[in-house]
Amino acid sequence: MPGQRVSADKVKEIIELKSRHVSNRRIAEIVGLNRNTVNHYCQLQTKGLLGNAFKIKKSKSYHSEQRLIDCLKFIQQKFEATKLLPLWKLYKIEFNDGYRYTHFCGIAQLVERIVIMKNPTHPPILITGRLKVKSSINPAYFICLLFPASGLQTTIHTSDLKAISIINFLQTSFCTLGGYPEIMGLASSQHSFKKLPRSTIQDVEDWLDQMGSKVVHHSNENIEFKKIISQFSLDARTTNSDEEQFFGVRVSLLFKIFDRPNLSEVPIKFPELRKVITAKAQKNSHVFLPEDKNYYSIPSSYIGQVLTIKYNSEIVSIYSGDKQLCDHLRTLKHFTYTTNKHHLNPKVGWTKEYFLRVSSKIGASTKLFIQHLFEKYDSPNAGFKQANAILLLKNKYPGREIEAACSKILPIGPHTYHRLKRELELSLTFG
Repeated sequence: MPGQRVSADKVKEIIELKSRHVSNRRIAEIVGLNRNTVNHYCQLQTKGLLGNAFKIKKSKSYHSEQRLIDCLKFIQQKFEATKLLPLWKLYKIEFNDGYRYTHFCGIAQLVERIVIMKNPTHPPILITGRLKVKSSINPAYFICLLFPASGLQTTIHTSDLKAISIINFLQTSFCTLGGYPEIMGLASSQHSFKKLPRSTIQDVEDWLDQMGSKVVHHSNENIEFKKIISQFSLDARTTNSDEEQFFGVRVSLLFKIFDRPNLSEVPIKFPELRKVITAKAQKNSHVFLPEDKNYYSIPSSYIGQVLTIKYNSEIVSIYSGDKQLCDHLRTLKHFTYTTNKHHLNPKVGWTKEYFLRVSSKIGASTKLFIQHLFEKYDSPNAGFKQANAILLLKNKYPGREIEAACSKILPIGPHTYHRLKRELELSLTFG
């Protein structure tokens, strides 16, 4: 009978016989089907409505992208309506050539799933793991960026899971998608993101933080997250999949309507992966960056604390725990001080006034010597360590000897710690 179901194998046989110019009547006899059924599949093949698997494609009306967009947006705007029948009637009033009720209900179910997915606990998710399929890359891993609402995923094979590989993948994905999410999920489940070194995860988190993306973690106990992951293939056999969902709605179309509007514009220049070290805040209200041999100021209230320095080729950022204290432009010239005057407190730590006050207890010449020392530098910070070293000389030499040595050097110079120390050593040797 004409309405009977036909397997893909029989459809394939019909098409092959037709390609040999066998008549429809004879084909019907060979495959054991009604002649009208054979006519129907031959017409579908002529119109290009049979897929590669010899299954019927959706009708042309299903493939009208604008029709789908209108329907999806209408349901999204009116989703709070509890009954589908009244909602469909409103839809037909606004769109006279819209979908019939059954098709409309199917799309509404899809929209309902997406609306539920689009809550703060289901942001785009970054997933990494080992490939379970054979690959030319050995060892083989995958990195996947998954949008649970629309089902869109971008996936690559990689030979390592270093931070730079993950960040390069994210940059490429953001450029391809035309935006980056404000909230990014990191998977810590059986898919092994949690097995990455903690330093790698911190580097990825830090890079996303520079992008302006808040990071949330999905734990193994998150049952809803497991359900989301189970809906998609994560073995990296396909990339940027755009297979049809229910009722002819494609993943790319769902992403375009529901996910793309929530992405921020991709920056002209991506942030760099930053290096991270720890350093103790010195009494001169600065921290020392060993790579450049330079000093960067911090608020005086943090003197003595161990702080975190994160830096790239342009910016040096200083943190106390998760709190960012300040940013400085990076200086590559050695032994320079980058100072924000608002960080300095004259009552806390080392200041010029502090050294002048303490040196006056040794003598007037010592105080004047240290004053000349500070005048040598554009910033008093450069003289702090020498001034402190001069004050520590009193642990080895009597105050009167230091005062006498300063008096001798004052008229001729140079006014430095090393010159004063040499003078004290000579006087001790030769009397």
